[in-house]
Amino acid sequence: MTNTAIILNYMQLNNLDHNKIVLHTYATWKKLGYQVKKGEKSKHKIPVWKPSTKKVEVENEDGTKEEKTNGRYFIKTSAFFTQ
Repeated sequence: MTNTAIILNYMQLNNLDHNKIVLHTYATWKKLGYQVKKGEKSKHKIPVWKPSTKKVEVENEDGTKEEKTNGRYFIKTSAFFTQ
């Protein structure tokens, strides 16, 4: 089951209209150019899949280290905010 399917299923179970209500994490709202109000609490906590990252000791040409995904995922409960 994908994260999108998990979120849509959560919205259906809680009678949320997916055409009117938009759910995103804090990081996604920030990428979209919005800011969550300071002190605002999330009303929706949804367990979603998150990729596992592994630090690789490989240096690039510019001397930086790179994080590489190892293809594994785990369930993490994330806070979702509405518009």
